[in-house]
Amino acid sequence: MLDKKTCLEIGSPEVLPFSDLNKIDIDRLITNIRKRKESGIASISGIRQVFDTTNGDDKPDFFDGTSTSITEAAKVYIGIITKNFADLVKNKSSKKKPVIVVGIDTRHTGPAICDISIRTLIWCNVDVKYIFVSPITRIAAYSRETADGFLYISASHNPVGYNGLKLGLSDGRVLSSRLAQSFIEKYASELTNRAVIRDIITGLNSVSSQGIEKVFRNISVFGEESEKIYSELCDSIITGSKDTQEAKRIKNDIKSKISSMKLWIGLDPNGGARRDKEYLESWGFNITQINSEYRKDMNHQLAPTPEATKQAQGALRRTITSEKKIIAFFVFDTDGDRKNVVLIDKNGSPFVPGVQKIFALDVLTSILDIADKPRKRPDKKYGIVVNDASSSLMEQICSLFNIVLKRTDTGEAAVAGGGEILSKEDIEVILMGEASNGGTFTLDFMTREPIHTIRTIINLITRPNLVKILMKKINISDNCPESIRDWHSPQNIQSLFYNILSILPASIDTDFFTKEGEYRAKPVDQHRFKQSFDNYFPVNLWPKIKKELSGVYKGSLFYEFTNYESTKELRGKGNRKTQIGGYKIEFFFYNKDVKHLDVKRLIGWIWFRLSLTEKGLMRRGVSLSHIQSDTETKKLLKRKYNKIYNLFTNAIKEIEDTIKLEAL
Repeated sequence: MLDKKTCLEIGSPEVLPFSDLNKIDIDRLITNIRKRKESGIASISGIRQVFDTTNGDDKPDFFDGTSTSITEAAKVYIGIITKNFADLVKNKSSKKKPVIVVGIDTRHTGPAICDISIRTLIWCNVDVKYIFVSPITRIAAYSRETADGFLYISASHNPVGYNGLKLGLSDGRVLSSRLAQSFIEKYASELTNRAVIRDIITGLNSVSSQGIEKVFRNISVFGEESEKIYSELCDSIITGSKDTQEAKRIKNDIKSKISSMKLWIGLDPNGGARRDKEYLESWGFNITQINSEYRKDMNHQLAPTPEATKQAQGALRRTITSEKKIIAFFVFDTDGDRKNVVLIDKNGSPFVPGVQKIFALDVLTSILDIADKPRKRPDKKYGIVVNDASSSLMEQICSLFNIVLKRTDTGEAAVAGGGEILSKEDIEVILMGEASNGGTFTLDFMTREPIHTIRTIINLITRPNLVKILMKKINISDNCPESIRDWHSPQNIQSLFYNILSILPASIDTDFFTKEGEYRAKPVDQHRFKQSFDNYFPVNLWPKIKKELSGVYKGSLFYEFTNYESTKELRGKGNRKTQIGGYKIEFFFYNKDVKHLDVKRLIGWIWFRLSLTEKGLMRRGVSLSHIQSDTETKKLLKRKYNKIYNLFTNAIKEIEDTIKLEAL
């Protein structure tokens, strides 16, 4: 069957997953499943590996293949995971026949994996709402409104040969850290169980082709219903109103302003699942697109790295040349929950500020929105939640506006849990996310959602007062140059975001989705490695880092060890319960002669963590920030950043080598 919207093959209901049950070698299956279990990745961030048949089951750890079929061991693997998820949903919903929304991104093995998952769900007595190709954000929103859970097939930013599963319940968010861990332990215990394997094989083959065909034929019905629900959610995010009629009124007013400006936005879905053209046109924007053909147009790296924005930069240049007033070009990952954005600098040329700075704009706009409205409670506290690898610029911004900032371990589930903790403390959480990887969400909808950045663009363009509040806060509103007062004029509107970023406190951070942020870690014990770093840093690294920092900050400099595990921030040397969380050493500055400074002001950090989505990969980096925003301070920070980054990288290598030598 072929999907009319995407022109991609949905599947063949009449083809059985296992052709001859009598010829299946269970011992061989178990051997291959073990290989998959050892090479695959299972964590709170999702289940990922190479499922396709190109290399069989021998190399399921890395391959950029484009096969559309999957191995028998992969079928059993997926079937056991799905069966356990069906049991989890039944247990949480207390329904005999719960409803689960199912969707895929555009990866080649998506339909084949989905065929197995759908057959398993039907066999487990679950009603399936299959949407086929959809961004994870729409799947989550639709599930929250109409179902008891969702099963989404994607490997997010991993290379094209990978695929995987993201799972969630009726709250529209991925499984919490606690639930995910117990779920992984449960299904992992069954992967090589002979009785379970036989049941899965027999059960999948017992599902009728008519039942599968019915699910496939309802794709367009559920697709249209989900698009309506998702559009209404996006409208509420941008307008700030959950009342449909009020949101419509606000939207019409904003649309009128945007239409009169004749502004353009560029979109690069890179052949992936996200499609925003019609929705953004409903707000009055003109849209230009590249790489818009599903799957076929996967023309660059799937993760929205700076490197992946090169085609968007070229398209933006061409749009500028044609005298169209373009303000931003979005580049999405395959499942559509992460993005990078190309903006325009003061010279009218494309520039990529990076996901840390884009997230800073989202945070800033949410804070300014609060500052622009009368407070019902003057004593009300507001908070932001970010992961441990988000820029130290977060501390500078939150300090300016007296906003509570909470950090958690990396991962959507950990950040969402941090938001729930602040909320219980009567702190209104206005935004959450992972600046380090381009994800933004709220307590109301705890799934990474790029629409928050569309909201940022709309608010900053149509509400000049927000920028005035910012200027006043950083003491540049009085007697400011004409050029600054004129940022919203037709001739300057394209570089508005560049201008706003230029007046923020100076900061520089490692981009964790570039080679600079990646480190192929040697196979050493993490407990030993972190313990060694605890001891190495004060003696061998801090004196060198302190020397570099002293050229920027005139006052007392000191550091603190911090470990992040799920929602917990464990301060102090060696304060760890597990070895899988983020490891961080924060740098602080104190100048007793400057009264308006805090007693302890964070100015930067070094951080590392083994990836939970890519085996053998360590992400590591440096962040530096300064309350000043002048050009000289920015240049100085850049030089100091480069030196500290190199010192840090060399330290990692030295400690690894020492541990390996000691083990000989």
